[in-house]
Amino acid sequence: TYLEPINFTIDVTKNLTGRNWQTDDAFTFTLTAGDEITQNAIDASEVILPTETSLTITDETANYTDSFDTITFTKAGTYSFKVSESKQNPITGITYDEDKTIQVVVTENNGVLTITNSENIGSVTFNNSYDPVPYTLEGSTYLTIQKEFSGKDWTDETFTFTLFADEDYGEKVTMPQETTLTLTSENSAQHFGNIIFNEVGVYSFTIKENVPSEQGNISYDTHEYKVQV
Repeated sequence: TYLEPINFTIDVTKNLTGRNWQTDDAFTFTLTAGDEITQNAIDASEVILPTETSLTITDETANYTDSFDTITFTKAGTYSFKVSESKQNPITGITYDEDKTIQVVVTENNGVLTITNSENIGSVTFNNSYDPVPYTLEGSTYLTIQKEFSGKDWTDETFTFTLFADEDYGEKVTMPQETTLTLTSENSAQHFGNIIFNEVGVYSFTIKENVPSEQGNISYDTHEYKVQV
């Protein structure tokens, strides 16, 4: 008995939190059978998937929502479909959502096919959050201090240097555990520990030599060295 096929469409919405969309953002989704029964129905042409079973949502997609082409049913049954988000070449800092499953119940009454659970089942939303990966400024590369001492032999003299943030960055920045270095004749070059950045921004730091109140015959370098990241 011939039954008039019935069509069904699945909409996909991408919800991104934690940052604004960027011009190179692209998220791809794939439609497949959700169980063996549905796959067998597809193989038997009782369920016909669209020719194109993937779609991509970008920053230019209206309302960040797109739709697969229609799924066609030619026989009553309970069918399951899975929409998966591609995690190939993941965007750094993005947490991807889990697969979504949609169940479609098709019934036949007096030779007419009807989707009986069609309300609110034709759309899925993928919620993705952005949590930036902290950036580490390597102290051994960018925060090295070397002391030059001239005019006499360097014996037991010690010189201290301090690293400090130019303003209170709070939890945006994690400073090294030790922010003071002491240089001696046997250890005239050292580096501060790493600075970790937890949020995007512009940050400024200062390194300066600590000048004692009693300088003796030593002339200290009063320059302050700026580090901007």
